[in-house]
This record gives sequence, C-alpha cells and structure tokens, in this order.
Amino acid sequence: MKGCFFVAAAALAGASIAGPVSAGPPVGSDSVMVEIVSYSDLDLASAAGQKRLRDRISAAAYRSCLMDSPATPSPAVADRSCFRKALNEALAQMNRAIAQSKDRVGLAEAALPRR
Repeated sequence: MKGCFFVAAAALAGASIAGPVSAGPPVGSDSVMVEIVSYSDLDLASAAGQKRLRDRISAAAYRSCLMDSPATPSPAVADRSCFRKALNEALAQMNRAIAQSKDRVGLAEAALPRR
C-alpha cells in the first residue's frame, strides 16, 4: 500500500479496541491488533506534515493498546508498555518513509537540467 503503514500492538486477550482496527490471528493468549495509518495526503518533507503524521501514529498506537478498566465505571486506558512498543515501531516506519521522500526529492532535483 503506497502512503500507508501499520501500527501493530500486542494486546492482551479480552482488551477492548476502539476505532477501525484489523485483528491478526491470535498467538497463544495474546493477539496482535493492527491499524493502518495513511500519510498519502501529507508532505513528509515539511515539519508540519511530519508532526501531523506523528500525531496520527500516536493516536493509532493509543487506540490499539486500549484495555478494559478493572473498575466498571472507569474509562478504558492504554497499556503503557504496549503503547511505547507500538509507537516506537511505527515511528521507525515513519522515519524510513521520510528518508524515502527525501531521496525522491533529491533524485528529482538531480534530474533537472543545469543552468
């Protein structure tokens, strides 16, 4: 998929997941939750585009790591270690996408005729 990557989080069985998430096959008592984050509408060469993508990644990692609260009236919270791992893996993907976009810009500039 061009302009997309995945935020994957290992979630404990029974954890609640909010948002459009695709669950992978269960592995033992855990399962892997995956959310697609699109950046095809962003300019990754700009600081604003990169910040917007970081915000999307953070929100997707949070949603993917939500767990039911043990106290019934309390809201669901994200598992911290799950969130950190999902965020770090997705930010690594983001950095590769930014590097690729910079490489494409460099190649395009090199192809321009010299004056």
